[in-house]
Amino acid sequence: MKLDTLRLAGALCTLAISTACADNGIVTPDTPELTSITVAAEENRTELPVNGALQLTATGRDQDGAAMQTGPLAWSSADTTRARIDGQGVVTGRANGTVILTAASATGIKGTLTLTIRGAVHRGPITQSETWREADNPHYVADDVVVAGASSPRLTIEPGVEIRFAEHAAIFVGGQQPGSLTADGTAAKKIRFVADDASPDKGHYYGVYFDRHTGAGSSIRHADFNHCGIDRGQVKVGADACIAAVEPNVAPTIADVTIQNSGSNGIVMMDGGAFGPGSANVSVSGAELFPLVIGADFAGTLPDGGTFAGNGTNRVRIFSNEPVTRTQTWANLGIAYSVSTDLMIGGGGSPVLTLADSVVLRMPSGATVYVGNWSGNGEPGGLVALGSRTETAAGPVVFTRITADSDAPGKGHWDGILFARQALGDSRLRNLSVEWAGGSEGAILTRGDRGAFITDSFITGSAGCGIWVDPMGTTPTDLSAGALNNVFADNDGAAFCVGDF
Repeated sequence: MKLDTLRLAGALCTLAISTACADNGIVTPDTPELTSITVAAEENRTELPVNGALQLTATGRDQDGAAMQTGPLAWSSADTTRARIDGQGVVTGRANGTVILTAASATGIKGTLTLTIRGAVHRGPITQSETWREADNPHYVADDVVVAGASSPRLTIEPGVEIRFAEHAAIFVGGQQPGSLTADGTAAKKIRFVADDASPDKGHYYGVYFDRHTGAGSSIRHADFNHCGIDRGQVKVGADACIAAVEPNVAPTIADVTIQNSGSNGIVMMDGGAFGPGSANVSVSGAELFPLVIGADFAGTLPDGGTFAGNGTNRVRIFSNEPVTRTQTWANLGIAYSVSTDLMIGGGGSPVLTLADSVVLRMPSGATVYVGNWSGNGEPGGLVALGSRTETAAGPVVFTRITADSDAPGKGHWDGILFARQALGDSRLRNLSVEWAGGSEGAILTRGDRGAFITDSFITGSAGCGIWVDPMGTTPTDLSAGALNNVFADNDGAAFCVGDF
């Protein structure tokens, strides 16, 4: 009986695959041994940008495939010029290319992972001039980049560069110290400003902001922006636009630029900010608010060309709390100008505001266009609006209400156009349409006789007179005379009134 038991034990030892037998023939389990190591990156990533960091992990398994501790590991990089790795498995990208990272146990068991180093990460201050190159694509703005320093650094972005922004990130140019930006793509190689997100919302990142010490010659040309312009509820500090300049004497050149899906406005130029020489062909679509926002005194710098569609309010927003003190022309951009408050034209330089064919100005409730007088200071100024009656896209210059055309008409919605005593003698209105004004005596009011300076124009829907002249002791020209070809319709007052106001 004892002999049979030993024979059975020996047979079991022979058949055992993953067990061991003691000298007495009793079956015992094998001791687990580390036989393999698998190396993986967080989120299973296979790419890492230059200057980016990534945590690697190592998982050990025994001879049966069961997980087990690896013990202390020695991490190494096959090419430290492309990537370095520390003792905790954190790898840092250094240059574009492919590199093999290795984790080795004390017993010599190894695991590897191949990473592609591609792109460059940027954050923090740029205090010396540098260039972002196409060869290093894509470029990641992981946090705010500020181009400013005692040496007046310039950030140059090559044609064909793609910049991916982290949430809430921005590029600031010329903050407390001087700084400049040259981001000039080409028609064949545009510069792309995009969100670092596979499915971004509008306003994923802020954009590019030109601050008070932006250097001359800063520019963005042949570039596309998408999903920028976080809405912080304020049109100031550049926060509510994809591109902004909101300080005096800051005028970057913006040319051949397309902005899509802004969470706020497309471009904001305020408080002395303006478009620089050579600006042209700016297109904005899908913005939650306005495609363009600019101060009244610099609206003459708005670039020609471009298209605007699908924006929350598809108009140019004019902040008229600053008067027009510079002679300029407001071009027809294909969309109306939406004026924020009274529009005042006047200054020591005797500025003249010229409105191009078919320009439409939408005036807010109770607002007045003051020509030759603002804030009671009596500065001279002029207004020239010479529309066309040709059978083309050109047509009358229009002053109308700010509300939508589909709203019920409201006579006297805004006050009208007032030519003060200081209005320049070369002011002239031809083929002008003034609608829904007259909240203050008349749709057009003038102090003193200016001769036949209004012709071929339309004054309709006034809550008062069509044209009111305060003759100031002179005999005024009858601006309703048939020879002048002015048309008056649906006004509550007479076509032409004379008297003090």
